[in-house]
Formats: sequence, C-alpha cells, structure tokens
Amino acid sequence: ADDTDIIIWTNPLLVLRQAIRRVTPNIGVKTRRNKKGSTRKVPIEIGSKQGRALAIHWLLEASQKRPGRNMAFKLSSELVDAAKGEEMLSKMPF
Repeated sequence: ADDTDIIIWTNPLLVLRQAIRRVTPNIGVKTRRNKKGSTRKVPIEIGSKQGRALAIHWLLEASQKRPGRNMAFKLSSELVDAAKGEEMLSKMPF
C-alpha cells in the first residue's frame, strides 16, 4: 500500500486551530496621508482577535474559490491544506 491508502484520524478541532494559527497575520498595512497630501502604506501590528477574524475570513474565501462538490468538502480540504501549510501562500492577499 502506498501513502495515499493510509488514513490518519485526528481531532478536527486540532486541525481547525492549527489552520487558523498558520494563516493568522501579525502585521497589516494601513494607508496614511502625509502633510503634502500623498498617501503611503504604513505597517501596523494586528491584534489577536482581528488577526483570527482575518484568518477565518481568508480560509472561507479560499474554500469558496476551490473547485469541488459542496462547501463542506471544500472547507474541510482547505482547512487540512492550511494545517499542513500547503497552497496557502498563493491565496494569501499580500
């Protein structure tokens, strides 16, 4: 049997927490206007609640864009990939 035949059962709550933890941002950007009127982006630290909310939003958005059968299947696939650290960099809005 090859690796694709092996199914490992883990606690779904642990997978969810791991996925959110891996996607949660620490730093964001905010647009600031200087005295001359031009705008620039300034890095700001993101709090834990706001970071978690952004991570959940990004995970839901990425799972909606996935091809698949139904939303439950797409979301579960996205959470597993995020927990493993796969494919998330291409979907992160940098």
